[in-house]
Amino acid sequence: MLACLRTLSVLAIAATVTTGAASADAAGRRVTFPYHDADYLWLGETNGGIAFVPESLPVVERVPLVVFFHGVNVERVLHFWTGGRGEPDLLEVADHVMTSGASLPFVLAAPSQTRGAMSGRHMWQDFDLDEFVRDLDAAIAPREVDRDRIILMGHSGGGCNPDGGLMRAARGSRIAPWAVLAIDTCMDEEDGTAYADLPESARIIVRWQPDMWPRPVDKFRAAFAMGAEQSGHADLIMQVVPNLGPDAHEAILVDTFTSLLPAVVAGKAIAGDP
Repeated sequence: MLACLRTLSVLAIAATVTTGAASADAAGRRVTFPYHDADYLWLGETNGGIAFVPESLPVVERVPLVVFFHGVNVERVLHFWTGGRGEPDLLEVADHVMTSGASLPFVLAAPSQTRGAMSGRHMWQDFDLDEFVRDLDAAIAPREVDRDRIILMGHSGGGCNPDGGLMRAARGSRIAPWAVLAIDTCMDEEDGTAYADLPESARIIVRWQPDMWPRPVDKFRAAFAMGAEQSGHADLIMQVVPNLGPDAHEAILVDTFTSLLPAVVAGKAIAGDP
């Protein structure tokens, strides 16, 4: 965690944006909204959905959307990684990459799960991307998400459930994602098979760090290749990101927002490792 906080300091992130308002240095505003609060949150918690909305775009333009699925939430933090207690705020990171000109504008939105969030295998079981985007549109009106440019991102346990989270959102919806980013997830054979079953139109990018624990990367890649023979899906884009420090599992998130996500939002070619 300290490594992530140092990374954020280097990025010179502006002060936190308050809900419903924009700071003088911010590219947009922060909005919260309900999304399956009774299913995903503890009693008394509300507005599990949260978004950062770039206000620099004309209202008539639809904006790309990045949907972020956090991982296992041991401390049951509402808005984990997106302003909740104790972690770097990815909404601030997104604000910075847009304000600095490193990225084209995009909306960053995330559901929260505080109840039943102790295992990635049990999280986001009933997530409905169509419904989430519809609720988000209502919250950010008159702006509207571009449904042809939706990027799904899952970190850790948020991308470890073949029947929930990142993979359910990608294949259980009428909306076909533009890209799917799996960030430091489980990468086992079951996941490899599941990723091969995602919509063919979606680029699948898998990033991981090798410093904290090993992953069965070869088995994951082989399982995907076997599944892709049947589904016709294009190959994975895989990137290993070493030397991120002692908190590499957290640091890879900030690195992804600053080094990879701007290229994905712009629709640029993404190179994988040999």
